[in-house]
Amino acid sequence: MDETSHQGSAANRVRVKVLLGIGDQVDITADAPDAEGVQRYPAADVARDVGVEARALPGMRLTALVDENDRLYGFRKA
Repeated sequence: MDETSHQGSAANRVRVKVLLGIGDQVDITADAPDAEGVQRYPAADVARDVGVEARALPGMRLTALVDENDRLYGFRKA
């Protein structure tokens, strides 16, 4: 998804961390000490947004926008 398909601005960006890759998916959590929830996203989509290969994603710290369903999009390097 591109940022023009959602409402949002830089103020809506959150910091996230890519934990690990599982097949063609990556697990992403909030980049905060008290983060509990993990969401899974297609690695190819996140990698395309960030401009890296999917295998480089685990361990990266990124920012993302949050949509009305609390799903992340518009990933960028932090």
